[in-house]
Amino acid sequence: MSDNTSRDVPMYSLGKLEKISLQQQNGDRDKDIQLIDRVEEAQLNNKLVINPKQSDLINFKVSINGIVVKDRSGEVVIHRFPLHAIAQIVYYNDPNDKSNLVFKVGSHDQLICDCYVFQCIDDVTAVDVCEKLKLYFDISLNS
Repeated sequence: MSDNTSRDVPMYSLGKLEKISLQQQNGDRDKDIQLIDRVEEAQLNNKLVINPKQSDLINFKVSINGIVVKDRSGEVVIHRFPLHAIAQIVYYNDPNDKSNLVFKVGSHDQLICDCYVFQCIDDVTAVDVCEKLKLYFDISLNS
């Protein structure tokens, strides 16, 4: 695991899905797949960015306290997600083979949630973010 995420790393913000419903019933699709389906559906309906522009570039930082998203200058905080508020993380490659991260914010068992979608510059960054978050979750649970 590289140390990319202990400092601000560039990433694209694709947007936010508000109040989406994720149902888990017998025979239903996995929650990760449902989340990816919702993201791709929103992109097809122009509710989320598919091909980010330079103006969508943000600075993303993972720490033991959670995630901080800043503007390109790195001076203005756009979002702050405490570690305990991150209920689910999904990493997937979209149809254009870009590495996307989806963060479900709220309670893990919540069926209605908000999700934030980011596109990484490369797959190494996406993996680093996931590994770093897993490490911080494990540290929090064991302390």
